[in-house]
Amino acid sequence: MNPTAAPVDWLAEVDGNRTRRMGIAHPDRFEGGGAHQVLGHLPVVRSHPNGCDGTVVVDVERRYVHLTDSLPSPRPARRPVPLGGIMITLCHAVKGGSGTTVVACASAINTPGPALLVDLAGDVPSALGIDQPGRPGVVDWLASDAPPAHLDDLLVEVTPHCTLLPAHDPATAATPPIDRVDRWDDLFDFLTEWSHHTGGSVVIDAGTNDFPVSFSEQCPHRWLVTRACYLSLRRAVHLTVRPTGVVLVKEPGRSLKARDVETSVGAPVVVTVEWDIRIARQVDTGLLLGGRLPRSLHRPFVGVAA
Repeated sequence: MNPTAAPVDWLAEVDGNRTRRMGIAHPDRFEGGGAHQVLGHLPVVRSHPNGCDGTVVVDVERRYVHLTDSLPSPRPARRPVPLGGIMITLCHAVKGGSGTTVVACASAINTPGPALLVDLAGDVPSALGIDQPGRPGVVDWLASDAPPAHLDDLLVEVTPHCTLLPAHDPATAATPPIDRVDRWDDLFDFLTEWSHHTGGSVVIDAGTNDFPVSFSEQCPHRWLVTRACYLSLRRAVHLTVRPTGVVLVKEPGRSLKARDVETSVGAPVVVTVEWDIRIARQVDTGLLLGGRLPRSLHRPFVGVAA
């Protein structure tokens, strides 16, 4: 079957049973064929202004399937996610060095109100410039049989408004186990309850790790952090769960533009971070120890719901 097809036709379910077509401010930005084309029913579509240019960003909470000769039957959701009450953002990348940890940290620090920064890659303490917690973390918890209540004991306050759920004990080099789906479901339940209880936002630094599809699908916001790199975009085409937005690290001299990234990934650019040597220098010092964040890292996240 030829994967080159007409532009994706986005549908939105309204009032339970009635459906209508959802207009997009810049439909041409979502055109294009190729292996990144996806299809399937969209149970929830929400739109909101995207900052200064008025572009409508469509946050789609759904399961994506690649366009293949034989489409799999939809995977039943474990439980409905109350999207109106939680703010969970999964930041991930397809190549190392894309800036996922810096984006996750900046998003959490700039979030108005409480923020929970979940470190699944192990680099957040170093990026923030704080000591490595000398205790187990969420990766250790995922590999254990400890109850979800024990996650509260792992939390570390890094600022009055930002709390860290560290990755693992510094003495271990654990990676998140992807075969224990029930543990990932329990983790998502914990994050949901934390967001409901505090009214705050959860930001997950996922790095380049693999995760159960069900966990990724449940996250309302899935941000792919990438540079305008041809090799990165080739990898992004093959993601099992499609991102709902892209954080573009804009480097000088790149020939690919934001529109090319949107077309390749199949998701809008929600944040653009200009490459700035001051960001790299402050990461070397520690984002929290170097004073105020550089304007090039602070301003892109102001007003962006994490």
